[in-house]
Amino acid sequence: MTSSKSSNWIARAIVVLVALVLGSGVASADRKRLVVMEFEGDEAEAIQKSFVKFLKKSHTVVTADKWNTAADELGATKVNEKNVKKVAKKLKVDGVITGNVEKRRDEYIIRIKLRAGSSGSLVGSQINAKSDATKLSKQAKTDIEDELFGSIDTLESVRGGGDEEEEKPAKEEEEEEKPSKFGGKQMKEEAAEETQPAKLTKKELEAKKKEEELAKKEEAQRKKDEEKKAKDDEKKRKDEETKAALATKRDKQEVKEDKEEETEEEESPLPKPKKGKKTAKRDLEEEEGIEEEAEPTGRMSRKVALSPGNRAVDAVVGVSMNMRRMSFSYDPTIGQRPAGYKGKMVPGGFFDMAVYPLALGHKRTDILKNIGFTFMYDQVLLVKSQDAAGKELKSAQVRYAFGAQFRYPFGRGAGAPVIGARVRYGSQAFKIAQPAPLPSVTYTMLEPGLFFRMPLLSNKLTIDANVAFLAVTNTGQIQDQMKYGGATVTGFEVNLGADYHLSDALFMRGIINYETISYSFKKNGMLPTATDNLKVTGAKDNYYGLVISAGYLF
Repeated sequence: MTSSKSSNWIARAIVVLVALVLGSGVASADRKRLVVMEFEGDEAEAIQKSFVKFLKKSHTVVTADKWNTAADELGATKVNEKNVKKVAKKLKVDGVITGNVEKRRDEYIIRIKLRAGSSGSLVGSQINAKSDATKLSKQAKTDIEDELFGSIDTLESVRGGGDEEEEKPAKEEEEEEKPSKFGGKQMKEEAAEETQPAKLTKKELEAKKKEEELAKKEEAQRKKDEEKKAKDDEKKRKDEETKAALATKRDKQEVKEDKEEETEEEESPLPKPKKGKKTAKRDLEEEEGIEEEAEPTGRMSRKVALSPGNRAVDAVVGVSMNMRRMSFSYDPTIGQRPAGYKGKMVPGGFFDMAVYPLALGHKRTDILKNIGFTFMYDQVLLVKSQDAAGKELKSAQVRYAFGAQFRYPFGRGAGAPVIGARVRYGSQAFKIAQPAPLPSVTYTMLEPGLFFRMPLLSNKLTIDANVAFLAVTNTGQIQDQMKYGGATVTGFEVNLGADYHLSDALFMRGIINYETISYSFKKNGMLPTATDNLKVTGAKDNYYGLVISAGYLF
């Protein structure tokens, strides 16, 4: 009886011991060895730190520094199937996790991918989660646990192969402990052979050289990809800033509704309902779809492209109203006063265009895109003149100018103000059928000037201002020896106006204009008489104008 009881007790102890060993093995097998590579994007470091802390509760996390050191030694720094498999085998890592963080409005979008250490290939699809702070929120942890941890559990253990390899040295040690029939000398020779590095064959050397060259090429390509990605990220950031500044009414309404919903949830005494896995994923996919449609294609947004600092073509056609007033300065004792001109507003046709050739296509952002050309034409359609006796005199008025200009925008956005300079060659004529008491004029002049454009009200309205000095090189008939003779002639012009946009490209423009040309006579002419000409000191030829036009931008 004593022997039977003792046997039963020993059997029970063995069963308990086996259960403990198996249980320990199962618990150990559930924990995977994982590497979390450095996350990329907005506030990525803080979110990665929170993710690693959360992951360590269930699995063993190998540091990214340890992985990078091993990758450098193996020449496998680029993350692809071949390199991941190679480094994972060395470090006995079951899985590699990469991540990307993007800030959108008031939340962070976290995208996570998992690669198997045994094969280096991606496992499952991309895992997406949201967080409203620079750490994992409860909802984010739930989504990650639901979608990522299941994939981690399916990973094939790389350590399994390692354990088998570690058993071999143990057998070899047992064999070494056995005495050799050839004696200690043979054992020493074998040990010496084992310590010497194996000589590589010619093929192996060539293969190794090719592998090193391939690693160098991959490293160069990786750096090139990183530089390209940095440029793309910067471009994307600027485009997102532009889109945020020019948000549509619908976007604003959605933001308002979201805030109202959040306020109601915060004020509600009831607990927040947990969003289902499928619902959260679908919402994220919908947002990602919208984002993908709005990704930059290398061009500016339409509003930015058609702003005063980026437009390639600015053309208007419309109706002008012009009025001429000319008066003379003379001595009060003059016998016969010189005849002036007092006109009324008369209608005309107006065309004006500015073209910036290198801005066509709206792809260039350098300063050369701001060099342009300008052309203006204004033809009075109906003008009547009368002398002192009421006799009608046939008259005509026309003006044109063309030249080059340069603009300088103070910023890259659609609302950036613009200042510019231009030089034009111009001609302006007011002809009266002769004989008439007032000579005709045909001005030719150089017009150096400045202009300013200021967008307002989200580019709905643009203020226009222009000023120019008129260096008159010829006046025509009025300076003939038989008229008023030689004179020093200068002038200036200023106009103010505004553009009202009916759409991004179509607009209405209104401009008021004032132009004056001043004479200082040399008193060597014949009008009004040879004697009285000595008493005429100067004159002012003034033009008042109004233009209403419709325009198109490209």
